[in-house]
Amino acid sequence: MKNIYVLVILFLLLPINNVNSESMQAYFADFMNFATLEGINSDTASVTIPPEYSACTFSPPNVVFNAGFTSGLAYRDDVLYGLSWSGEDISLYSISSGPCAMGSIITPVIGFSNLESLAYCQDEDMFYSVDFDFPSHLGQLARIDPTAQNVSLIGSHMAFDVRITGLVCDINGQLWAATPGHGGRSSELLKINRTTGVETVVGPTGIAAGIVEALAIDRDKPNGLMYINGAGLYEVNTSTGNALSLSGSFDKFYAMAGLPVSNLIFADGFEAGGI
Repeated sequence: MKNIYVLVILFLLLPINNVNSESMQAYFADFMNFATLEGINSDTASVTIPPEYSACTFSPPNVVFNAGFTSGLAYRDDVLYGLSWSGEDISLYSISSGPCAMGSIITPVIGFSNLESLAYCQDEDMFYSVDFDFPSHLGQLARIDPTAQNVSLIGSHMAFDVRITGLVCDINGQLWAATPGHGGRSSELLKINRTTGVETVVGPTGIAAGIVEALAIDRDKPNGLMYINGAGLYEVNTSTGNALSLSGSFDKFYAMAGLPVSNLIFADGFEAGGI
């Protein structure tokens, strides 16, 4: 079975079963209650409490501590990282693996106000995101160095209205991105050159504008399968960009990340956060 972790923000808590069957994780942020990490089974599009947090004595046990709203999740080796928003500052933080999900700030990302995605490329030990400026409708690739603790912009601006809310790095170091469809553009799957910051459109996802929030790779499946979080969970065709609905209720999952596979170099699988 495949699982994802997700971080989500909802106004009502969803009922969750404590079952060890996720292939991804996601971040669930409830503005009126608590932000939590959830496990997603990509075969059934069902949500569970990740087993590593089931022993936490807080209720619910999968609450995320010491972190603001999280807009992106990615694994660096076996550690889950996220982008935490606090006022106008965005920071890179790590999340402990148990018994409770405790956040620890790694890199303050000062001067960037709208990073809505996070990807990790293992071959160079770097995180990536895209900073989108709403007044100008322009985005630009950003590289986050977790060791030097700095952030740098790559290349020039992307095309008008290319706003990226989902970003992943595959086993070959290729960056893939998903957009919600901003301004006059439809929701699209993109490839991004991480050296130049230039994007190439793969194709439209077919998902209604304004819905896509996250993108993740299932590391357990041959060649990797990509999933988009929108009003539900979608499997993505990486040749055409088209997204096939797998159902589920994920309209408020704001980040996803594929679960890591120990001792394998970026094998497929995923977690979702904020999700």
